[in-house]
Amino acid sequence: MAQLDQKKSPQEKKPQASLPTVQEMGGPPDSNTVVDKIDEALGGRVRVTHGANDCEFENLAGKSVASVRKALSSVFSIPKDAQPYIKGEVVQEDYKLKQGEQLEFLKQSGTKG
Repeated sequence: MAQLDQKKSPQEKKPQASLPTVQEMGGPPDSNTVVDKIDEALGGRVRVTHGANDCEFENLAGKSVASVRKALSSVFSIPKDAQPYIKGEVVQEDYKLKQGEQLEFLKQSGTKG
């Protein structure tokens, strides 16, 4: 007859290796380093929107708003007076895009009054 495996008691289990503590690692990782590694892994994707035109592009992180406007002005029909927005705030043309951001070009409509 085959012998049945006997279960080991909790005292007989091998001790598991513990993970190093933050102090043992010399402190927490630099958040900029972590973000840079994520950006690199994701390819610098940025979503660009103007009206019905909406597309996510790779390798735009680090590019200026002006360069994106120039490259997409005819394809996305972006007028020169459309303002660039990131997270609902107007940004300057020299603003450098970051991974995961959404760049929106919006034109102010007329107001009554």
